[in-house]
Amino acid sequence: MVSKSAPVIFEDRYLEPEAIDCSEDFVDCSEDFVDCSEEFMDCSEDFIDCSAEVKPSSVVSAEDKIKKIMSLVSTIKADNGLNPSFYAMPLPLRKGLFDVKKELRKWIRQFFSNNPSKEFTLSMELDNGSNEGISVHIRMRPTNYTIDPQAIITFVYGCLGGRTAVIGHQGNKDETLAEYNSLANCLLSQIAKLVESNSLIISRIRLFQETSEKKLVLEQLIPTEKQQSGSTGSKDDSSREDGTHLIVCAHGLGGSELDLLFIRPHIESGVTHEKIDFLMSSCNQGCTTDDIDTLGSSLLNEILQYITSKKLIISRISFIGFSLGNLIIRSALWRPEFEGYRGNLHTYLSFGGPHMGLLYPNSFLFKAGLWIEKRLHIGVSVSQMALSDHKDPRQSFLYKLSQKKGLEHFKNVILVSALQDYVVPHHSARIEMCKDAAKGDELGTVYNEMLRNLLEPVLHNENCNFVRYNVSFDLVKSFLSFAGIMGHVALISSWQCLENFFQNAGLNYFE
Repeated sequence: MVSKSAPVIFEDRYLEPEAIDCSEDFVDCSEDFVDCSEEFMDCSEDFIDCSAEVKPSSVVSAEDKIKKIMSLVSTIKADNGLNPSFYAMPLPLRKGLFDVKKELRKWIRQFFSNNPSKEFTLSMELDNGSNEGISVHIRMRPTNYTIDPQAIITFVYGCLGGRTAVIGHQGNKDETLAEYNSLANCLLSQIAKLVESNSLIISRIRLFQETSEKKLVLEQLIPTEKQQSGSTGSKDDSSREDGTHLIVCAHGLGGSELDLLFIRPHIESGVTHEKIDFLMSSCNQGCTTDDIDTLGSSLLNEILQYITSKKLIISRISFIGFSLGNLIIRSALWRPEFEGYRGNLHTYLSFGGPHMGLLYPNSFLFKAGLWIEKRLHIGVSVSQMALSDHKDPRQSFLYKLSQKKGLEHFKNVILVSALQDYVVPHHSARIEMCKDAAKGDELGTVYNEMLRNLLEPVLHNENCNFVRYNVSFDLVKSFLSFAGIMGHVALISSWQCLENFFQNAGLNYFE
């Protein structure tokens, strides 16, 4: 585990921030600070502490960083717990199960808050009004042989009238809430398998409190495909006329199409009023060290081919990028082939994007890595992000990219950054000034010009909603957290962070 407690997200909407000192640790001084951790699931167990497997070194190359990041992401993905059967279920059913998952967490928290001394039982029924369906019994009972208050929680599930199976956990309040996301995801996956293997149609989910009599505490009505087609025929016709909201996701350096997979269910379960299609870009997998201009061209070709092959009628297009993927997206937006779709641009969501390059990093290890890259020429894209691809910084790729059209065409431009991210400088991910660039030297002047090139078109567009979000992670001390790699990757791999962000604010930008 590398996250000790829930991440905190705060929003700021000021558009012309004062310079910040990027040579020292950042200080959280936002007046809009909001701690939303109590409202969301503790998914800190989704992180794995890899510090024991990493030998400290005074210098880490960019290539080694890529390998560490990809190894960490692969480990996190394997620990998610939701199987393909779950994602194959109809969207309304998935959303209903996610709502029940949140409700169950509240009951478990309440059980511990009441200083548990008596057994507490809930039951859940998933059916279609007949005798076919799934039942789940949730039993919470205290243990009498431990010093600190602990409880045994069991989920007994199975088809109505059929064999049952059990998922269980024992621990105190903090341990149980930390493990809850994994337990709940395991339960949802098993429910999905039962639905799939028995060809069940679920039209309602009910949660009961088992006392002297059965008390209904939650009911979710799930529209089936027949009900949707029979009762909303005109609405379906209008949605076809409105077309599809295409959401394109682009991974970062050394990444793959799976890197942003955790984001997808949050949007799919929260946006149900229109047809959404996800393109998890894979065209640049394995070649992210190539020229960013070439990568942007490949992404655009992939988008156009996807629209053509699926015969989509596009109503809106949104982009979600992580790290280098953000520069690849921006490199695709200005091209003439995309001209016909600029009027459909809706939301641009950037997670840890090096929009201002890798100038003025605040990590000694990362500075050392860039120094090595400049001499060994590890990758073209890395040198482009460091503005070392040309002797004249105004002739560099990133400077020229800042002069081209792109972000100002979106209705929402959302920048998400982490205070503990030392891979991409904080000011770069937020597209803002820093004190080191305000010293008046030539590189600082170039930085300021790039900043104006990027921000002025966005700020001059009154219809563009420009917002920055900061995430603060409480990371366990390790080599990866010290190097800033963990804070960078956690932006897209922490289920708790993503749930916190999308349910508090993020979903609004996709509706």
